[in-house]
Amino acid sequence: MDLPNGPLEYAAAAIQNCARNHQSCKAQSQTTLPKRLIEVTSVPEQDDTLRLIEEAASVLPSDSQYAALSYCWGPATDVKSAMLSKTQADLSEFSVGFSLSKLPAVFRDAVITTRLLKIRYLWIDALCIAQGDPDEWSRESVKMRDVYSSAYVTIVAASSASCDESFLAMPHRFFIEGFKLGRHPESMDGDVFVRLRSSHSHDGQYLPDTFMKYPVDDRGWVLQEVLLSRRVLHFGHHCLAYSCLESFTCECSECRRPTINLRESFTGQVQLASVTVWHMLVQNYTRRQLTVARDKLPAIAGLAAYLKSRGSPDNAYIAGLWTDSFVRDLTWHRESLGKRHVPLMQTDGPSWSWVSADSEVDSWAGDRGGYIAHTKLVDCTCHYGTGGEFGLPESAVITLEGPACPLRLVWDPQHATIQLVAHGSLAKSLPFWNRRHSKVHTLKQNNSSLQFYNFSDDIEINLDHPLEVAFLPDGTGRTVRPNLGAPTFESHGLDAMVDLLLLLVEEQWGDWYAFFLILAKSDTHEQRYIRIGAFWRRIDGRHHGFMGMKCYSREERWSRWLASMETKQFVLT
Repeated sequence: MDLPNGPLEYAAAAIQNCARNHQSCKAQSQTTLPKRLIEVTSVPEQDDTLRLIEEAASVLPSDSQYAALSYCWGPATDVKSAMLSKTQADLSEFSVGFSLSKLPAVFRDAVITTRLLKIRYLWIDALCIAQGDPDEWSRESVKMRDVYSSAYVTIVAASSASCDESFLAMPHRFFIEGFKLGRHPESMDGDVFVRLRSSHSHDGQYLPDTFMKYPVDDRGWVLQEVLLSRRVLHFGHHCLAYSCLESFTCECSECRRPTINLRESFTGQVQLASVTVWHMLVQNYTRRQLTVARDKLPAIAGLAAYLKSRGSPDNAYIAGLWTDSFVRDLTWHRESLGKRHVPLMQTDGPSWSWVSADSEVDSWAGDRGGYIAHTKLVDCTCHYGTGGEFGLPESAVITLEGPACPLRLVWDPQHATIQLVAHGSLAKSLPFWNRRHSKVHTLKQNNSSLQFYNFSDDIEINLDHPLEVAFLPDGTGRTVRPNLGAPTFESHGLDAMVDLLLLLVEEQWGDWYAFFLILAKSDTHEQRYIRIGAFWRRIDGRHHGFMGMKCYSREERWSRWLASMETKQFVLT
């Protein structure tokens, strides 16, 4: 393959300029070396041998520079499966040398790029972490913050849908090559060149959404790999883009700096409330895919660790939520059904965390106006494995205290609907219940799938998972639990009524709405609950009187309703 010297020369010049002139990038120049690094030497055409350096932090100078690779694995193959199952003993054999030619195309391209940039070492997760060793993977996967923030540059194989596709090939590069038109015979100016205008845009809403149509941007791990890096080379189909903490440039010369830049928000260059930044990160992250469900927290652990280092030491991180903003963080909801990225298991996260969802999530915690938190976190008990506080907890139980009212879930097989019914006369006094549906709201199926519901412009109910009926531990009644194996909502015994709870979490002043959690009793632990969904209701406007009946203001109606609710403590798993 002919090496694209143009892009790599461009990359070298951009990196050199950054290293000399960008103070923000220099400020983060202290290097923390990973456990292992690949020595690539500096002779790209002649040397096929690479060597794995074990315990790099102990045997190499602390100022050693290395590049890091960010890429997509793609569909499973025998070769990939073998690489992902390597143990520490397998990797130790690489310390005596291994062949470049036997590596996947993306790995080979990364070695070539690293050599031409005159960097001696390279970090690739599949070759530097024993992913076949669960304990090592748990320990090392949560250290990505150090790996990517300490890398001299991160190489992003943006255009490669799998590690078997070369990112240096750039099959569409001819589109940006210029053609000489010549010179007007009477003109003394220079030659005139012309090329096709690039169809891609660098003015995406967020960075690294620069290449939002590229395969790498569907990968969950890539978000933190790019945001944590000082310098990033994005290899596209036809050109190379470069970004760092102070600049964003592209070979095509058509880029504009994004107006809303997630990277600047994350690093503090743009001032946003930390809770807003975290919700932006979670929404962007949950759009993406993971090969392994249990990587849900490790793949964002570096971002969480970075934010924790910049905030209050007392702000604990609990399964994707923060204690300083815990009530606000509870206001997540599923943005859409979509297809499950990977099959979920009951152990993939507590029901109250967005980690338990299997699709994109968003937050109803707005940033306009004030809010009143009606629920508070009373207690939290978490037990962590080898991944520590930023990994997936082995168990996580919280105690919430807030006002609640009863609901009832009813399956109606004749009309293919599920109904949420408010108990008794309480329904008539709820200030957010539509008059024509004062007792019952129906969750309609859409093409045999039922999960995201929009009753009207004023009400949304969003169940987190398909449900099935289960018996309470003491055998006294029924409850519901997530049916994680079901692609759609089916009856599964929902022919009888099941009692639920509606817990008021907060009300928002700017948009005037109320947010609730829908809770069900646990079928595995007595006196405990699980979250099964979320409820949102706009509360602005006035309740007009009828035939001389009294008209209550919004504040009066809320006060009357809140007084009718019972404030209790609920233990959630």
